[in-house]
Amino acid sequence: MALAVGLALLLRRSEPERTEAALPTPRPAVSSPELPGAPTAAPISLRHSAGVPAQPTAALTAAERAARFDGVGRVRGSLRTDPPNLPLPERWTIVLEPSRSLVTSERVERRELVCGADGSFVFENVPLGGYDLSVDAGDLDCPARPLLLAKPESQDVFLVIVARLAGELVGRVLDAEGLGAEGLAVTLVSARDGRTLETRVGPGGEYRFERVHDGDWRLCAGPATNPLLAPRDVSFRGPRLTAPDFQLPPCGELAVLVQDDRGQPLEGVTISGYGKNGGAAREQTDANGSVRLRWLPLGDFTVLLEREGRGALKQHVTILDGEPTETRFVVAP
Repeated sequence: MALAVGLALLLRRSEPERTEAALPTPRPAVSSPELPGAPTAAPISLRHSAGVPAQPTAALTAAERAARFDGVGRVRGSLRTDPPNLPLPERWTIVLEPSRSLVTSERVERRELVCGADGSFVFENVPLGGYDLSVDAGDLDCPARPLLLAKPESQDVFLVIVARLAGELVGRVLDAEGLGAEGLAVTLVSARDGRTLETRVGPGGEYRFERVHDGDWRLCAGPATNPLLAPRDVSFRGPRLTAPDFQLPPCGELAVLVQDDRGQPLEGVTISGYGKNGGAAREQTDANGSVRLRWLPLGDFTVLLEREGRGALKQHVTILDGEPTETRFVVAP
């Protein structure tokens, strides 16, 4: 008898924790203080929850699909923070989109809600099927995840989404001699939605991105459009990640002087350019009509003088190692 009880307890403890997609229809007898009539639910962290296994569409017959996805459901719950003293933004957005990984139906549709600081949300009359759920709450991190609405067990789903402060990605960029590439732009691009973050390298070669959300990113030394080195794919998981060092090839500089046709310097003129071997820059001239573009790859470089409402002036120069390459633009009225 004792052995049987022990085995039963062991089996109970070994059962996997259910995610929100597997929650049963809520019991109305238990209520939550956040949403009247809603069931009590343990907090589910979108950062750590296991995903719902994908099921190929072809695996379901038409009758099975109709049985599981005929009808509508409801998704409701609340957004909370960890630690609890982190405030929610006054406005944040939660989105349901047709899933890219779960079995679904042709009736699924995109839904979006703008929610408030109380954290509650309700999606009513949602066509059953597979969805990707995402939250945009500013500096709070809630990675996207799959959610299955289906008969019989997951037609009415209650979620407690736990958001955490977005993390920090740090690293270094060194020049060809191992010194810090001070002033170079470093770019981080989200693989999910193309969101772009940019920072600058400090005196010791260090750079820092704050408020980085969990997910896949592309890290570039230089602008993402024309980086100095091959970009690196980074799978970020907070709270902190230190990226391997970037070490640049030999680089040069370009000194540009902009004057009018009387030889007077022109301040505030935008000078940009891009290299055949990578690298790009964009700066404005100072009171002396001068600007210096740094961290340019050696070789052919195209430099542009941008003029609002008029075509850009263009020059082709060769960036050399050592002393800065010099060029001059004369701008007629």
